[in-house]
Amino acid sequence: MTKEQFDRLIPGKSILKTEFYGTEKEVLFKFFLGNSNNFDGYWLCVTDDMTNPEPHKVLETDWQTYYNLCEVVKFE
Repeated sequence: MTKEQFDRLIPGKSILKTEFYGTEKEVLFKFFLGNSNNFDGYWLCVTDDMTNPEPHKVLETDWQTYYNLCEVVKFE
């Protein structure tokens, strides 16, 4: 993902492609994760449940991934 694409990410609207345990998935970007006390980059909270009614909450079906492991599929 380029810096320009990263800057355009919109929580609840950007669709990304990434890999989990050897399987490629299209996922919905939910929000940024991070710890200001130990900043090690921008982690993304994503889900493959595109019908998720609560995009602001962390659910058991969510995944954490690093931005540079993602490819932008679609911006909405």
